[in-house]
Amino acid sequence: MNTPDQLIFTSVKEKHLEVDATLKHLVKIHNSAKELFILAEELDAEGFSDFLQPVLEIRHSMEHVVRGLYHRLFESYEKDADFDYIRRCYEKALGHEYRCFFDSADWISVRYREKIIKSLKGFDAECIHGAIPNWYSKLNPRAEAINKEIADIRSNKDISKGHQVVDEIEHYQGVLSELTSTYEVIQNSMPSLIELRSKQRRKFAGKIVGAILLAILSATIGSVVTAVSR
Repeated sequence: MNTPDQLIFTSVKEKHLEVDATLKHLVKIHNSAKELFILAEELDAEGFSDFLQPVLEIRHSMEHVVRGLYHRLFESYEKDADFDYIRRCYEKALGHEYRCFFDSADWISVRYREKIIKSLKGFDAECIHGAIPNWYSKLNPRAEAINKEIADIRSNKDISKGHQVVDEIEHYQGVLSELTSTYEVIQNSMPSLIELRSKQRRKFAGKIVGAILLAILSATIGSVVTAVSR
């Protein structure tokens, strides 16, 4: 049978673990958001610099983290009220980090989809299939499915889900990774796309020139035949 001192020790230990678990989730989400910051800056540094909301969320998060750490390091960290205060600080910070991640992820997903559409604009189906053989069979259907998947992620996001928050973030990261790969495939295929389009234009121009020459030849022959018959 546990003594009162042992029960108190166990209770304190459990509260330490609870606070630390919240802090671990906070660190994971912060690192995920930081990765998106780097990706967004590579994708469109100027455009992302004008998007202030994620930066504000990070700033608010750090305020709550510092408050919790200050109380933990320089004030009391033994009473129930202390644990509750520090946990609330970390939970508030977690909420800001969560919103920072989703704001950044939403921005990146929109930019990637815009860039994919813009990159392929001006190329017909024949060029796209020639340069990216699996575009219509695999990449494009998956890109369309990702649009719905992102909409579902955005509509179902909820900070109150606790540990499932990390699962949601990892899911969104996976989707963004697919969009990144698709965009890279298009960019790597751009020389082939341009070359195929040039060949199409040269072929079309050749047909036009041939048709004009044929028309001129026909007219010339017709004139000669008319002149001879006179």
